[in-house]
Amino acid sequence: MIAVINDVSFQYMFTTKKLAIEYMHKFLDICKRIKKEEVTNVHEIRTGVIDTQKEISHDFKLIQLLQNFKTREERTFLLGLLTNQGTYCSEQGFLCQIGEKESLICAYAIDNILISLLSNELFETPVIMGVVAGEEVSLKNLSKEEHINYYRKELGLRRYIGNNKKHKFDRENRESLWKRKNWKQNGST
Repeated sequence: MIAVINDVSFQYMFTTKKLAIEYMHKFLDICKRIKKEEVTNVHEIRTGVIDTQKEISHDFKLIQLLQNFKTREERTFLLGLLTNQGTYCSEQGFLCQIGEKESLICAYAIDNILISLLSNELFETPVIMGVVAGEEVSLKNLSKEEHINYYRKELGLRRYIGNNKKHKFDRENRESLWKRKNWKQNGST
């Protein structure tokens, strides 16, 4: 399975710069989780061409948003996602219409999964409806942390859950270990 960056979600503007920064951080967090080893069924993240010079809020371009990320690693990761992550062949693809906007890359998400920036109410749900080659299609969508849990089986999400019964402090063997330790410290062998 591949994850496809929803370039349509970058075509909508936020009402404020603060909101744009907040939702871009959430977008980046989702992408990081997909790249981690806990997600086993996604082999790569692909994107189309996203115009980083486009305004994402009034007088605020997408490229300027990168300066609001704390570490160089986050800035580099996000820029890589938006500009050169994966490849696709536009000659073989179909146009995918989501709302009033069109995309070549989103059609690749038909049997895969989209990662969307939550820039519009269209992207709030775990399923986005689109039109590809004249047919209505449903596309799996990740725009919120809860969507990852919604698609946990499809993503192959592995989550470590500690065995809390195994290491309880009040178990009998802890008590006997403590007694032996004190017995040795008191000079008895």
